[in-house]
Amino acid sequence: ILDNKNTKELLSYIKKNGYPNINKLKCNQSPDLVFLHSQEKYHKKIKNIIDLEYKNKNINEFLYLSLLRHLGGRKENDLNKILINSNDSQKKNIIIK
Repeated sequence: ILDNKNTKELLSYIKKNGYPNINKLKCNQSPDLVFLHSQEKYHKKIKNIIDLEYKNKNINEFLYLSLLRHLGGRKENDLNKILINSNDSQKKNIIIK
């Protein structure tokens, strides 16, 4: 399955090079979006990584909360609630419908 391959590759990259960003990888999409397609068997590893990266301010609050939503089984379906509850200054006036 492609999602597993991408998740494994991203986890391997992080282990070797640290947490990626768009500028570091010279891509036009946030590489951590791969984690939004990860299967449950990777969730514990991903949670440990994003907890650390959020603490170190390498990922913003909105991304952190969005990834936690996925890892938690997407029980919270309203991303607007995540935005409202986020204090992230980078979110600006984003509304997701």
